Amino acid sequence: MEKGPLWLKVRVKGRSGHASIPHEENALTRGAALIERLARHRFPKQVTETAGEFIRKVVAPFGEPGQRIAAALLGPGEPDLQQLLGRTPLDPDAAFAFLHTTVSPTMAHAGVKENIIPDRCEFVLDCRLLPGSSREEVVGGIEGLASELGIELEIEILQDHPPSQSPVGTDFYKVIERALLEELPGIEPVPFLLTAATDSRFLRELGSTAYGLCPLSTKVEMSERMKLVHGDDERIDLGSLELGTRVFARIAAEVLRAKTRA
Repeated sequence: MEKGPLWLKVRVKGRSGHASIPHEENALTRGAALIERLARHRFPKQVTETAGEFIRKVVAPFGEPGQRIAAALLGPGEPDLQQLLGRTPLDPDAAFAFLHTTVSPTMAHAGVKENIIPDRCEFVLDCRLLPGSSREEVVGGIEGLASELGIELEIEILQDHPPSQSPVGTDFYKVIERALLEELPGIEPVPFLLTAATDSRFLRELGSTAYGLCPLSTKVEMSERMKLVHGDDERIDLGSLELGTRVFARIAAEVLRAKTRA
């Protein structure tokens, strides 16, 4: 399952003027206030079947403490994730994203000259929607926060795709499971909720089945891997590269054999 990407460009309006005479209608300070408010905003928790199963499986090796962690994560309320997950493979920020629609400010621009107060501030929001969330809910939430701050704005939709998934249990899914089990005997493949999005969403929109698969070694903790994605030193270890190559070779070989028999 993949969350749905919703990219928005927000334009905050203000009044221009000479920077030597500050006033409260500075579009940049208004934009900064809204960005800061958005960074603290939390959409309601939503526990999808995929996220729930994944979390329960990840913490299962911890026994009874793991069960308590799963209950706290998947039950009502918002536990302190840093404290709850400090000694587990789950990254607190990733766990939050598994269970919430999120909004991340990623780009901002305002002003044309050092001594001119800007009358407009633009910034981009990368929103990732869980099933059950909608563009209207997110845009309405942003407009509501702006209204609370007395800020006038315009919102432009840059990209909007719903969450997507392909069914488990298909013949191709079973091929993937067999390839993983042949390389890693004793493991239990579990569907994963991807907080990002891939080009698979375009294939699913056309009615195709598409699975995301990225076999990774245990040489790097899961919580550390989450921090590497789009980080300054994004990378995978050689063990993961070798493992992925072997798994994909097994999948390709079995699919080709099946097509030859057909």
